[in-house]
Amino acid sequence: MSFEQTLKEKIAESPFGSDRRSILKLVLGEHQQLAAKQDMKDEHGHNIVKKIIESNDKSLGYLKEGDSRIQKLEDENDTLRELLPKYLSKAEIVGILRCENLDLQSFKNDGQAVGVAMKHFKTTGQNVEGNTVKEAVAELRA
Repeated sequence: MSFEQTLKEKIAESPFGSDRRSILKLVLGEHQQLAAKQDMKDEHGHNIVKKIIESNDKSLGYLKEGDSRIQKLEDENDTLRELLPKYLSKAEIVGILRCENLDLQSFKNDGQAVGVAMKHFKTTGQNVEGNTVKEAVAELRA
């Protein structure tokens, strides 16, 4: 099921007028707006969600304890995280790269090694974030 279809289902399941439904509709609108300009992949939708979570986290940093908006932003982030696939942790990535015996030491720099690692995860279909792979490769090459 595509990202957009998942969003539409979650919107239909959400109570009318709820904050959950509102944030899901916001993501759907952003997704459809981008889809009108370019061919959309699920990763693009995930990036939209990550941006909103990042923005909410930044806003949370400015709010004082006891502010009524804190709970709303945290609830939004919980709803948004449900839309993201589970990404492998740094420890899981290190473990997989060790088990696969990828020769990451032979490359001139970390960037080349990260490229090989990312290609490996892409071919296996495992969900990883680039920065996490970068950290794991740096740890393995240290």
